[in-house]
Amino acid sequence: MSDVGTIGPRSIGDTVPWRGQGTVLLIDDDYYVRLVTATILRSFGLKVETVSDGRAGLAAWKAAPDGFDLVVLDLLMAGLNGEDTLVELRTLRPDVPVLIISGFEEGDFLTRHACSGPIAYLQKPFRLANLENAARSLLG
Repeated sequence: MSDVGTIGPRSIGDTVPWRGQGTVLLIDDDYYVRLVTATILRSFGLKVETVSDGRAGLAAWKAAPDGFDLVVLDLLMAGLNGEDTLVELRTLRPDVPVLIISGFEEGDFLTRHACSGPIAYLQKPFRLANLENAARSLLG
């Protein structure tokens, strides 16, 4: 049996799923990652706006910088990458919690950006429980 997280009912005996509040800006250039991640985040009770690249993410952010409680951001994207997008987001609102998702290991990314505001890192593919824990931690 696979241990890959799935979207769907939890097993009998599992804890009650977390229900959060707030709006998430999800920035990822992979359509399927956006689709699945947004679906999971919505299952937690969160509102989600999705965009496909850093420039679109910044445009959405600038249109409503106080409208988002969490940013979920892919690190490697064509055009404006995740790290540059993060820097721009933080110039507009330094306190925004950001969850970085990437297919690559963290390296020293968190160390470089730890003092700039609340941040967490998940390596793709991630499990539903890991996404839940990260979102819960960042949203409080």
